[in-house]
Amino acid sequence: MPTRFASAFLLLIALALGACSYTTDTAATVGSERITVGEFNAEIAKLREQIGPARWDSAGETARRDVKAEWLQRMIDNRLIQLEARGRGITISDAEIRARMEAERAQFAQGFAQQRQQGLDQLAAGATQQLRPIVNARGGGGLPDNDLRALVRAEIERLQAALEGRGQVVTRDVPDGLVRDRAAALAAALAARGVTVPPGDLAPTLRAVAEQLAGANSSADDSFERDLSSNGVISGGAYRDRVRDQLLAERLRPLYAPDQITAVTLQQVITDRRERAQEALDRAQGGVPFSEIVQQYALEAFRNEQVVTAGTVPAEAISPELRTLFPSLQEGAYSEIQSVQGNRGETFYRFFRVARVERRAPNEQELGLLRQGWVEGLRDKYPITISPDLGLPAAPAQ
Repeated sequence: MPTRFASAFLLLIALALGACSYTTDTAATVGSERITVGEFNAEIAKLREQIGPARWDSAGETARRDVKAEWLQRMIDNRLIQLEARGRGITISDAEIRARMEAERAQFAQGFAQQRQQGLDQLAAGATQQLRPIVNARGGGGLPDNDLRALVRAEIERLQAALEGRGQVVTRDVPDGLVRDRAAALAAALAARGVTVPPGDLAPTLRAVAEQLAGANSSADDSFERDLSSNGVISGGAYRDRVRDQLLAERLRPLYAPDQITAVTLQQVITDRRERAQEALDRAQGGVPFSEIVQQYALEAFRNEQVVTAGTVPAEAISPELRTLFPSLQEGAYSEIQSVQGNRGETFYRFFRVARVERRAPNEQELGLLRQGWVEGLRDKYPITISPDLGLPAAPAQ
C-alpha cells in the first residue's frame, strides 16, 4: 500500500513538473529576458475572450497564426520598452500607478454623470411631449412647457433613484407599485399647479420611462469596467499593466518625440505605366499646376483627395527608402518615381510632392509613428529570438 501511494505521489509530481515546463518554456527572448509560453498563451486566451470564442475558433488556422504572431510582436515591443527604461534607470512606482488609475476612474465617473444627466433631460423632454395633450385636456393648457418639464424631470429622477436602490437592470421587471406611486406623485404636483389629471392617465408614460431607465441602469464603475473590456482589458491586473505602460511611455517620450517636429504633408500621383508617370513628373517640375497633373495623369480610381493627399508625417518618421526619393523635403519638392504593388499583384507607379512643411507640436498619430520608429531601433539594440516550436509565421515587415 505505501508503495502504491508513493508511486501515485511521484506521478503527480511528474505531471506537475511537466505542466510547469510547458508554461515556463521560452516563447521568445528579448535581450537578456524571456517571454514564456505561459505568458504568451495567457495573452492569447485574453485576446480570444475579447474577440469572442466562437469567432476566434471559426477563423482559419492561418488567420489565427497571423494574429498570434502579431500579438507576440506587441509583447516583444513592450519588453523592449521595459528593458530600455530599466537601462536608463526610469521606473514607475506603485503610488504613481494607483494615482493614475484613480484619476482615470474619477474622470470617467464625471463624464458618466454628465451623460446620465443629458439622458434624463432627453427622457423628460420626450415624456413632456407625450403628456402635453393629456395635461391640456384637463385644463392645463396654460402651464408652461418648462414648468411641466421640470415636474416630469423631478419624477424621472425619483424613478431613477428607486430603480438604482433595487439594483434594477431588467426592462420587463418594473414594479407596478413603483409606477403607481410616481404617477400619483406627479398628479399631486400638477394639482398643486391647478391641473387635475388622474394618475392612471400619467402611468403609461411613466412606465415607458421607467423601462428605459431600467434597461440603461448601470453604475459608473460597471460602465468603466465594460469600457476597459471593450478595449481588451479584461482583468484588474491587465488594467494595472496598461496604466504602467502608459506612464512608462510618457516618461520615455523625450527619447523619441521632441516638443516640435517638422511635419511634412505629401501629395501623390499614381499611374499604371512608368512612361506616363515620367511624363507627368516632367510637366509638374516644369510648372504645370499639381491639380491639373492629377486630373490628366492619375488613374481615375486615384484622383480623390484621400488618395492624392498621402498624409502628414514627421520628417523623422519618413522611412529611409522613401526619404532617398527626395532631393530635399522643402515645400514644392518632387520625388523620384517609385513602383508599388497593388492588392491584386498589379504594379503601379507614383511620385510625391511636398505640399507643405511646418514646425509644430506632434499630434497623437504622429507620436505613434515616432514611437514606432524608436521601438524598431530598439530591436537593433536588443537581440530577439522567437521559438520555432510556436509554429508562427515570420514577423511582418514594419
